[in-house]
Amino acid sequence: MFSYFIFLKRCLFLVLALFALAIFANTSASELVFSEQLQNESETASSLTEGDLWIQLRKHFELQELASQPEVQYHIHWFLEHPAVLEKMFLNSRPYLYYVFQQSQKKGLPAELALLPMIESQYDPEAYSSAGAAGIWQIMPATAMSRGLRINWWYDERRDLLGSTEAALRYLKHLHTQFDDWLLAIAAYDAGEGVIESAVENNRNLHKKTDYWSLSLPKETEEYLPRLIALGAIISQPEVYQVKLPSIPNVPYFSVVKVNSQMTTSKLSHMADVSEDWIKHLNSGFRRWATTPNESAFLLLPENKVERFKTQLNQTVGQSQLSWVYHSVQKGETLESIAKNYHTSLSVLQKANDLKEEAALQPDQGLLVPLNLHDRLKAPLSLPWETSLSEASAINEDSKIIRPGDSLKTTLEKLYRKNE
Repeated sequence: MFSYFIFLKRCLFLVLALFALAIFANTSASELVFSEQLQNESETASSLTEGDLWIQLRKHFELQELASQPEVQYHIHWFLEHPAVLEKMFLNSRPYLYYVFQQSQKKGLPAELALLPMIESQYDPEAYSSAGAAGIWQIMPATAMSRGLRINWWYDERRDLLGSTEAALRYLKHLHTQFDDWLLAIAAYDAGEGVIESAVENNRNLHKKTDYWSLSLPKETEEYLPRLIALGAIISQPEVYQVKLPSIPNVPYFSVVKVNSQMTTSKLSHMADVSEDWIKHLNSGFRRWATTPNESAFLLLPENKVERFKTQLNQTVGQSQLSWVYHSVQKGETLESIAKNYHTSLSVLQKANDLKEEAALQPDQGLLVPLNLHDRLKAPLSLPWETSLSEASAINEDSKIIRPGDSLKTTLEKLYRKNE
C-alpha cells in the first residue's frame, strides 16, 4: 500500500511538471518572437493558397525523399513536441524568407537551403553565438573575412541580410561543387570542409561507404541535416502534422533604398514612419545608432513605407546630416551639462559613448558628440577639434597612429592629441 501511494505521488508530480513546462513553452514563445511587429503583421493560415510563400517554397524542395529516415523522423517529432520553437522560427522568418528563397532559386539551389537560417539562428539577424558567430547565417569572423564580409566599429556585414545571404549561398554552392553532394555540402557548412573531408577519407580507408549517413561526425553535425529536412517535411505537410503555418505572402516584404549621407536611426525612423526598433532590426548590420560615416548605406524598409521615405529623403538632398565633435571633459561637467552646451540630448551622448545615465565622468575623459545640421548651427562657436571621421574610417594595420583593436573612441583620442 505504501509503495502504491509513492507511485501515485510520483505520477502526480510528473503531471504537474509537464503542465509547468507547457506554460513555460507558451510564455517563451511570446517573449522570444520580436513579436509585437511580427504578430501584428502576421495571420495564421487555416489553409494556404497559391499566393502564399509556403506553397511556392515546397514546390522547390529537393531533399524530401529523405524524410522517412529515422534520424529525420526523430527531429520531426521533436519539433512537434516544441511548438513554441516552430512558432518563433516561422514568425521570425516572415520579413526575410521571400528574399532568401528568391536568392537560392537564382543560384539553382534546393529550396531547403532557405530554411537553414531557422536552424542556425531561428532567423534572428541579431543572433550571436558563444563562439562568436553572428547573423541569420551564424557566420564566424574568420569565415566573414575569407568571404569578403566587412566587420568594423560601425558595421557588421554578417548581420546584414543582403551581404550575409549572398556570402552564405555562394559558399554553399562552392561546397556542393567540392563534394558533388548536397548532404555533404550542408554538413560541411556546419562542421567545416576539413571535418567532412577527413570523415570521408577515414571511411574510404576503412572500405566503408562515404555517403552522409555512413560518416562518423560530431553530434551537432549529425543532427544538423536531419533537423533541416524535418522542417521541410513539416512545411510540406502541415495538415498531416497538425501545424498551422503563419501566412507569408509570396511578395517582397522590403525594398532596398540607398542613402548617401550618414543618418541616425531615429532620423530614419521618423522619415519612414517606422519604429526605431524595427529599423534597427531590419538593418542589423549597423552596430551603432547611425549609419556608417562617409559612405552610402543600403537600407531595408517595409514596402509600404518606401514612397514616404523617398519623399522625405529628397527634402534632405545636399544637407550634411551629421557632424562630429570630440569633447574633453572638464572638472565639474556632467553628461547633462555637456548635452545642453551642444544643444543635443542626453540619450544621444549616452548612445554615442556607451554610457549609462548614472555614469560618472572623469576630467580629461574623451566624449564623442554627434551633431545633426540643426544642432551644429546652435553649438558653441569655439568648438573643440572636429572631424568628419574619414580618418577613423580608414583604420588599417599600416597606420602609424591606429592599431588593430582600437575602438572609434580610442582612434579619435589619438587623432585629437596629434592635432593639438
